[in-house]
Amino acid sequence: MKYAALLAILITSACRSRSVATVPVQVCTNDYALCAATNCTPAKGQITVTTMGTVTTWQAANCLCPIMRGPSVSSPGTGNMPEGNKCVDPVIVDGKTGVWSAYSVRTKIPQAPDWQHETPAPPYVCNTVSQGMAQCYSFACDPAGEAIGPDGKPTGVMLASCRCPINEAPNGQAVDVATTQIITQAATCNLPVGGPAPDVSGKAAALMLQ
Repeated sequence: MKYAALLAILITSACRSRSVATVPVQVCTNDYALCAATNCTPAKGQITVTTMGTVTTWQAANCLCPIMRGPSVSSPGTGNMPEGNKCVDPVIVDGKTGVWSAYSVRTKIPQAPDWQHETPAPPYVCNTVSQGMAQCYSFACDPAGEAIGPDGKPTGVMLASCRCPINEAPNGQAVDVATTQIITQAATCNLPVGGPAPDVSGKAAALMLQ
């Protein structure tokens, strides 16, 4: 299955010392927040992440992500998604029903500031991320209403506000962004949502994600 296979590549590239076999992957078809093309902002405080029973704490980022529908992958027992979570389980954030952040392979993703449905978002490699990178996989996100475009009109894109860790890989280990290239679909390399680039050339990595 292409989603599970892609996720395995990304996690093992992030840190080969932890077995990807310990991280379950589920494929869902309901609403989810897709943060792959989001540039985040540093948040006050920290966020607690649980990865298959191991609890770690990270500097937090605020990430505004479009809500999508269709096939996506998430990993119960990582991020702040409970072990045993099912796609149909509701997400409650601050008393409101939210969505889980998940991943899907898309080359067009709505993103700020235009928030248009068909915004091209090709993957590329950041050689330098001065503010670090954010990792928004399997986190609970708060509904944030409909996106408004630069013209002041609603765009039809519904948004979710996600609180995500900075410089953490999906396997729960730290990413040394000073020595690691980051692959992302965000508009810029300013605190993008992304992950360690696979151990191939940037061009080959981009082709792999298309």
